[in-house]
Formats: sequence, C-alpha cells, structure tokens
Amino acid sequence: MLLMLVALSLILTIALFWAITSNALKLRQEELEAMYATADSKFVDVDGVRMHYMDQGKGEVVLLLHGSFLSLQSWDSLTMELVRAGYRVIRPDLLTSGLTSEDPYGDYSVDRNVELVKILTEILGVKKMAILGTSYGGIIGFHYAARCPEKVSKLVLMNCGGLPRTKKQGGNSRVGAVFMWLFTKHMTKGMVGGFLKKNFIKPYSPPKSLIENCYDFRRRIGRNQESNLMMKQFQTGDPESTLAKVQAPTLIMWGMDNLTLTHLDADVFEHWLTGAPTIKKKYHGAGHYMFLEIPEQVNSDVRDFINGDIDDQLRVTQRAIATSNRQE
Repeated sequence: MLLMLVALSLILTIALFWAITSNALKLRQEELEAMYATADSKFVDVDGVRMHYMDQGKGEVVLLLHGSFLSLQSWDSLTMELVRAGYRVIRPDLLTSGLTSEDPYGDYSVDRNVELVKILTEILGVKKMAILGTSYGGIIGFHYAARCPEKVSKLVLMNCGGLPRTKKQGGNSRVGAVFMWLFTKHMTKGMVGGFLKKNFIKPYSPPKSLIENCYDFRRRIGRNQESNLMMKQFQTGDPESTLAKVQAPTLIMWGMDNLTLTHLDADVFEHWLTGAPTIKKKYHGAGHYMFLEIPEQVNSDVRDFINGDIDDQLRVTQRAIATSNRQE
C-alpha cells in the first residue's frame, strides 16, 4: 500500500512538472485575442511590437498607462468617466501585458516602453495630451513627461513606482526561490488571485473577472519569460533628476494603506518635482489598486484635475539654497 502511494505521488509530481514546464497550460496569442479582443480593440505595429490599444471618445487626449500585472481593461471605469466628460482616451496594453505581443528585440526596459508609447501616440496623431500612470505605468509616464515636456499638458501619478528601493522595502519584494521559478514558468490561478488579493485593502477584494483575465494573460506562451526579462532589465536610474525635468502640472495620488509602495513615496515625488506645480492627495482606506477599490472618488478627482477645476490647489516645490555662515 505504501509503495502504491509513493508511486502515485511520484506520477502526480512528474505530471505536474510536465504541465508547468511544457505549454500544456498555455494559450496562443490567437486564442487570447479570440477571448478578450472587443469591438474597441485595435492593433498596430509599433517598431516590431504588435501593440493592442483602445482609442475612445473625442476631444483633448488623455493617455492611461496601467501597472504591471494588469492590462488596459483595468481602466474601464475611468475611461467611461473621461469619455463622458468629453475626452479622447487612449489606453495601450504595455509590454508583458494584455494582448500586446512580445518585443522582437527582447528589450523590456523602461526606456523601451517610453519609446513605444512615444511612437504609438505619434502614429495616432497626438500632439499634446494629459497622462495618467499607475505603478509601473507611472514610471513610464514621468519619464515620458521629462523627455517630451512640450507634449504633456498634465500628469497624474497614482501609487507610482520608480524610486530607489532596498530589499526590505515593498510588499512584493520578498518572494521565495520556488515562487520566482514558478513565475517564469506558470502561475496558477490561485497564485494570481493571492498576488492580487494582497494588493487590495479590506474590505475590498479583487473581482473574479480581474483574476480570470490576469491569469489568462499570463498563460500566453512566452509571457512569463518576458516578465522575467522586464524584472531583470528594470533600473530606477536617477529619478530625482528625471522628475526635475517634468514641467506639466502634476496630481500625485496615493493610497494611505498601500502595502506595495508606502504613501511616504508621495512626499518624495512632490519634493523632487521642482519644475512642475503639484497637488498631493492621500486616500485613507485605499491601497495599491485604489482606482479599483474606490473608483467613484478616484475618477472624480482625476476628471476635476484634468478639467482644471482644482488648479488653484497647485503648489510649486521650492528648495532652500544652502548658504555658508563662514566668514572669509
């Protein structure tokens, strides 16, 4: 009996290992598109990347940049709000996300993402726009705003990444070797749900539809390897000097209970945005995915800021110049 149990356990282990390391649990790009592309889905070749995006509404342009692990679908609620307010909303699936293809050059760096966004907006004829980015999308947003200040009318940084961090910082920075191995091979639906759940603050929780599409998007053949490359290639660079080049009025939005990126980071962004007037808002009871937890309040504040309704609250960071009291 014991030998039978051992043999059965071995067979199950081998079967699980085969399923994880093969493509048995994966989806082809065509299958994903059949499942998730909608009437609003558009695809365009952007320097070799088949980029998926949506372009909805008419008026001044607002570009929405999602965070890592999510996709353009995470902006559904905010998009509807902004379209109703009379804006044209463009939202791409960034590299390693949604229905966008792999990068043929294997470049998943921040600079590459910024360049792809730049080319995409040029293809779409955008001359000037407001940009909203959250988490990793925020990094792309402020780097673009620093590189092309003449093209950015306003900037919203929501729970933005990109600051120098230590191994002890960040709610998702401490993961085991087994998890990282699985991350590059196959994440089960339970792992995906667990990752999302710890980024929501109680009583909020990730919708089942969010877990489903995040799981499916990660099942695309090659997707986990691409994500691994993105993590390996990620560098913060010098965010202080980069942020100092931003000129667009900037709204900094942060969840006070964010376990991934502490709300104190918002203060750093405000301090380093020396060339741009800023408004800083912190939200009690909200976390990293505040735009999904409290969408009504977030949508309203974003709309009011882009409309210019709260421009009277903008402030410019001024740094004291150090002087010496030493007598010559």
